[in-house]
Amino acid sequence: MRNLLRGRALAGMAVAALCCAGVTGAADPGDVFTDGGAPSSTQGPGTGGDWPPPWTQDPAADPWPEAEAEVVRLVNEKRPGYGCGKLSADELLTQAAREHSQGLAGDGGGSGGWFFGGSSARDRAHDLGYAHPSGEIVASGFETAEEAVQAWTKRGVHNQVLADCNAEDIGVGVVKGDDGPHWTVVLGHGA
Repeated sequence: MRNLLRGRALAGMAVAALCCAGVTGAADPGDVFTDGGAPSSTQGPGTGGDWPPPWTQDPAADPWPEAEAEVVRLVNEKRPGYGCGKLSADELLTQAAREHSQGLAGDGGGSGGWFFGGSSARDRAHDLGYAHPSGEIVASGFETAEEAVQAWTKRGVHNQVLADCNAEDIGVGVVKGDDGPHWTVVLGHGA
């Protein structure tokens, strides 16, 4: 079972790397293209998008707050090595990250891709009122925070997200789904 999870995690990380490579450096979620070249739509009341968003309609998977706090701690331990200051946990980014991970869990690990309802975790953070989300990491299958952060610091795109010295805030959402833990990290340049 562990090898199956590890294989899914590696495959998921490859998809996440493809997904997140286009969003890592952009400060404005409107810069993200999700449907072959058209900017992603911002979902919300009065925007013409479906409301409530599809990820809020299914029963939510249980959050794992201990793992979330451990990711924040471990990332902050790594930040001085990049020449960066520590990140502050932000409530809106955490909510966006949890909702994204719950979407992963509710979708059986991402059969619809790493975007749900056309939204990334950064889109969700922006929709919740966080003005400048800057980067995200989305993954499945890691069994501990230590495994997750260690893997992210060894992958170019993920490491770039963590090494963004302009980021001030972090939100982490970890939920336990039937098919394993789902991990989302969102960094931001300020609410």
